[in-house]
Amino acid sequence: MLDLVLAILHHLAALTLLACLVAQLTLLKAPLGQQSVPMLARIDLGYGLSALAILVIGGLRVSFAAKGWEFYALNAAFWAKMALFAVIGGLSVVPTILFRRWLRAGAIPATRLVLVRRLVTLEVALFALLPVFAAIMARGSIRL
Repeated sequence: MLDLVLAILHHLAALTLLACLVAQLTLLKAPLGQQSVPMLARIDLGYGLSALAILVIGGLRVSFAAKGWEFYALNAAFWAKMALFAVIGGLSVVPTILFRRWLRAGAIPATRLVLVRRLVTLEVALFALLPVFAAIMARGSIRL
């Protein structure tokens, strides 16, 4: 039962993270007004919290769920998924910093807006690969 609950929570956190990314991208592609920056900052907070939940719940799954650490440790798809998640997280640092700066400044520099749109678009595109690695990983198809 623990394995099932952790899997459900892990998937819900991943879907929440994706929803936050799509919400950011949608907002960034629309004309931005005064209320856009606080909304972007709140969505970004949700993004960060869902990423943290994914890591914590994923760690619990690796440690305590049915397959055990040995299954994951030798699974190349697991490590590819972890590396991809880290890359996506790394890409999110710049938008997070800029959202905070914009919130304090009360303005959005047009030059930075283009950069943030591109980074969030790239995050969404890369996120699409996570379920591919997860499906390969779950089947234990690629072993180290």
